[in-house]
Parts: sequence; C-alpha cells; structure tokens
Amino acid sequence: MLISKEKKTGFVERRKQPRILFETFGYLDKGNSPIPEECYLSNIGQGGAMVLIISQGNIGERVKLIFKVGEKNFELIGTIRMYRPMSDLRRTILKVGKRLEFMATINITFQEPLNKSDFEYIRLNYLQS
Repeated sequence: MLISKEKKTGFVERRKQPRILFETFGYLDKGNSPIPEECYLSNIGQGGAMVLIISQGNIGERVKLIFKVGEKNFELIGTIRMYRPMSDLRRTILKVGKRLEFMATINITFQEPLNKSDFEYIRLNYLQS
C-alpha cells in the first residue's frame, strides 16, 4: 500500500491562469454612481482579480475595474462571482496595519481575459507604480 506524503488541506486550485500578488488602489464602477468607488486590488490574473471594496457587491453584478500600472491605464469589464463580507478582526487589521477601511472582498471574472502582454506588463511594472 502506497501512502502519500502530501498534506491533505482540502484546498483545490480552480484557477486556469496564474495570479500575481498585486496590491494597489483602483476604482470600481458599478454604473450606479457618477463617481466610481475606491477599491484595493489584492491580486490579479488574466481571468480575474480579487478586490477589497467599501460597499455591498452582488454576485452576478457587472462592474468596471479601473487601475493604473506605470504609465498604462486599465479598464476591465467583469462580473462579481464571489462576495464575502470581512470579519471585524480582518477589518481592524486592515484599518490599523494598512489604514484601509474596506468592508468586503469580491472576486471578479473578466469578460475578456487580460492578454498575455498586458499581464506581463503588470507583473513587471506594478512595484514601480
């Protein structure tokens, strides 16, 4: 009998493309206000992004994610596929540690995937932003 030495964590990777840690401010346009709300991008891949938001988000809602890397502006249309309110502890950690006052985390699936050259540009330039 063969015994696996791998730890069983219960985690299943469902992403089809790699993601990069990408911490920067941006804007989320839900189309219901003349001014997009400020948001904080946590990570990004060719197919989507994880974003911290100030307000309520609804699964299935179409949004526009707006951010800048280096000299390049990005506006990506997508759909909220996951909405998770933050715990009081998580909100406190973000408020104290990073001076952020966000209330929830959302995952956005992009309508059109980021092309490889834009993804590489972000990967290579976001630390200089």
